[in-house]
Amino acid sequence: MFQVLQKSFTLLTPRERWLWAAFIPISLIVAMLDAFGAAAVFGLIGAISAPSRTVQVSLISSFLAYLLRHEQDTVLVLTAAAAIFFVTKNIVLSAGLYVQNRVVNDSVSSMSRRLLKGYLTAPYSFHFQRNSADLIYNSTGAVKAVLNAVSAAVTLISEVLV
Repeated sequence: MFQVLQKSFTLLTPRERWLWAAFIPISLIVAMLDAFGAAAVFGLIGAISAPSRTVQVSLISSFLAYLLRHEQDTVLVLTAAAAIFFVTKNIVLSAGLYVQNRVVNDSVSSMSRRLLKGYLTAPYSFHFQRNSADLIYNSTGAVKAVLNAVSAAVTLISEVLV
């Protein structure tokens, strides 16, 4: 599997390789936000079940005590903070997925263009020895399939690192 990844990365330009390498930090950021989201849900459940204990246990208890006058305010503020966090997390996740899909599609386009240019500049005898349907598939479908597989492998590696 690693040999296929290595061969696939050699087909990319150096700029494209750097863009593909950016997948790993993006995945790490999204994973950290997911972990904080899980902690926020548990904290919110704890605040709902015992609101008076939330102000005592919290790391920012003096700030919460100053900000909040009643136990109901604590639950309301923590719920609003969790909602804002989850909206922000989903915006970051959407931006990360957009960047990832954009890099993959730009790489497919660039590689297909280079492959087609190679086919068009090949000697005339080259085309007698090949089936035109195979050449068309190589420059469209095969490139997309390879880069989507590489994208899945890079995502898998970054998730394993998380």
